[in-house]
Amino acid sequence: MEKLKFSYTIDSVYQIIGRGIVVMGQIEQGEINQGDTVELTNNNTSIKTKCLRLEKFRKYVTNAKQGEWVAIVLSNVSRSDVCSGMKLIIKE
Repeated sequence: MEKLKFSYTIDSVYQIIGRGIVVMGQIEQGEINQGDTVELTNNNTSIKTKCLRLEKFRKYVTNAKQGEWVAIVLSNVSRSDVCSGMKLIIKE
């Protein structure tokens, strides 16, 4: 089994005009910083994307840690690529 530096399960997905795809969920492991490259995964696909912005309680932040609920704005993905239950990960 591979080691993960960061793991986040997507609870909900929104498309915001002018921003892009925004996912909401809780960080299960590790931490994430604005600008980090992450993998969007499910059982049979993996898409490389980037964390453009992080938001906690309607305030933009530069990083978030395990246990926190955050919204993440993703780059270069479409609404059809993302669904509830998928994971964002960073491998070690």
